[in-house]
Amino acid sequence: LCSGLWVSRLPAFWLQQQSIAPALEPLSDWIDYHIDESALRVSAEVLGYQQQAQYTAGRGCTLMVADNGTKALAQQPAATLLTPTPLVPLWRHEPQPTPDWLQNLLDDAFAEHGDGKRHTLAVAIAYQGQLLAEHYRTPVTATTPLLGWSINKSLLTSWVGVQVKRGELHPD
Repeated sequence: LCSGLWVSRLPAFWLQQQSIAPALEPLSDWIDYHIDESALRVSAEVLGYQQQAQYTAGRGCTLMVADNGTKALAQQPAATLLTPTPLVPLWRHEPQPTPDWLQNLLDDAFAEHGDGKRHTLAVAIAYQGQLLAEHYRTPVTATTPLLGWSINKSLLTSWVGVQVKRGELHPD
């Protein structure tokens, strides 16, 4: 919820109903959230257990734990921890007509089939530096930063493979 609010800039209600609740079923009905806009902090409580996350500009969200070192790290000025760099697209963003067969695949990727557990938010297809197609579920757009979850493993291993093929990285 913290990352969704202050990193991705998505609406709280949408995050709770469309992203968090489906992932945490059947517990989702028992979770109470408190959003402190002025402190950029979120807390969640379920069955007497409470947890907080704190947003820090330039760093994102940090889960607050009893360890004082983690709390101190989360409260340091962002400039001492990370200097944000502007986002640079991985491909040239030039609008192209999407062929019907590809649009049908995108539509299917966003369709909820029976169990309603797909929750696709964004798909971008690029080939040799050229954007072939993209599609987003409202309120997500092409400029919305999203959590990558497990896709990060695939992207990282693909990047490593490309670097090895180019001779810029050796597996050893």
